[in-house]
Amino acid sequence: MDNEVSTCSKCGKDMGSLLRLDLDDAAKAFMGEIVCDSCQKREHTDAADRASQYGTARFIGELIAVLGWLLFTAGVILAIVFMVQDRGWPALLPALYCLLSGMFLVMNGQLVCALVDGVNNSAEIVSLLRKMAEK
Repeated sequence: MDNEVSTCSKCGKDMGSLLRLDLDDAAKAFMGEIVCDSCQKREHTDAADRASQYGTARFIGELIAVLGWLLFTAGVILAIVFMVQDRGWPALLPALYCLLSGMFLVMNGQLVCALVDGVNNSAEIVSLLRKMAEK
């Protein structure tokens, strides 16, 4: 195994002697998973394209969650102000409305983000399964 020549598992490019590979690449070569630099860059580009495919939806989900936290904070402030002014329980209804609405907005924003993460992870799994099927 001293002078064993390894090849890229994707394109078949000669990777040289295993003696010149770093420890991680040598371990991957032993498992038959070594890839050249150009194939690694292509894989990272593909993953970045998949991740950015739903970037707008994820951004909107995060924005909804931030707005929800702001509304929740406003509800807490309103509740404190109304309790200090001793306006009675009916005056706390707007604060309660802000608290509940804010929490529902946070929940919906986080659900959007979770949905986008699930879609991205599913696409990654499908990509890996296709690569495994090609071998």
